[in-house]
Amino acid sequence: ARRYPDQNWLGVEIRFKRVILCAKKIQAAEAGNARICRYDAWFLSDLFDAGEVAGLYTNHPDPWPKERHEKKRLMGPLFARWAADALAPGARWRLKTDFPGNVDRVVDAIADLPFRVLGRSDDVENTGTPWPEDDDIVTNYQSKFYKKNEPIYALEVERL
Repeated sequence: ARRYPDQNWLGVEIRFKRVILCAKKIQAAEAGNARICRYDAWFLSDLFDAGEVAGLYTNHPDPWPKERHEKKRLMGPLFARWAADALAPGARWRLKTDFPGNVDRVVDAIADLPFRVLGRSDDVENTGTPWPEDDDIVTNYQSKFYKKNEPIYALEVERL
């Protein structure tokens, strides 16, 4: 939000503690163009009209790696269809995750939707992000994985 003061930023998180921590950071940064809300991402269609979202950043969604957890996974066909509806043409969706299955799920989910893959990375720290390096922000969660020498995966797609 500080990097792009002419843009409005909305963070969505379901966990109360994370919302409070983020709200304190927004307040400390005096980022008047940023907000955080506690909301369930499964219901974002209640908040946004078609084509209203100018960009989407999904940082470290829960992986739910077991097959029996399929219904709980945010990264998949239902969320991809929401993104295809909510994102304006030309908008970009950026994903960073510690779980490679999230990247694969998005790529599979957008196959029949109006998206094109712009790039992906299987190790952001060593090979960089699919978007310009100066346009990347390292999250706290990402830093923890760097300290453990574990990779962060990234994907960027564009809404056609």
